[in-house]
Amino acid sequence: PLMVAPAIAVLIWQLMTSNSVGVLEKFLNLIGVFNFPWASSAKTAMFTAVLIDTWVNLPFVLLLVLAGIQSLPKSPFEAAQVDGAGAWFTFKTLTFPMLKPFMYIALLFRLMAALQEFGIIFALSKGGPGDSLMNMSLTAYMEAFKYSKVGASLPYLLVLWVIINYSAKAIVKRQRALAKQAQGY
Repeated sequence: PLMVAPAIAVLIWQLMTSNSVGVLEKFLNLIGVFNFPWASSAKTAMFTAVLIDTWVNLPFVLLLVLAGIQSLPKSPFEAAQVDGAGAWFTFKTLTFPMLKPFMYIALLFRLMAALQEFGIIFALSKGGPGDSLMNMSLTAYMEAFKYSKVGASLPYLLVLWVIINYSAKAIVKRQRALAKQAQGY
């Protein structure tokens, strides 16, 4: 799903959640939930958008974590095995702490992408029902192209850029502080 265009991902999810042929709808029917309002209710539209976004982008996050796992040094794990450490202890004290930098990178990329999400929300419901899915990217798009007010859309994009920029700087700063702390500086 990582290489699928957002509009196609939404179409796939609309098929999976269709009342007549949807796999997810059939599963919900089996457990007693009928006619779940996936994107037609303000209360569930955000859940649906997040679910689709997670489905599309989870492979990217997993690739980052897998790259992190493959780059971990072998000697601490061999030493832990010689010392008789169990799997949970090894994960808790070695694997997870060493994977934190990769998880921070994944968090940074996903935060930046989520804040500027447009394709899934636009294809799913154009920001509706009501304004339940409106974000800054979609609001800027509506101002510029639906209402022909390009100048009115720029402040939304500027605020979005500031939020993303400072969030990224904060995450990178935190990561550097953790790296220095781990090295004993």
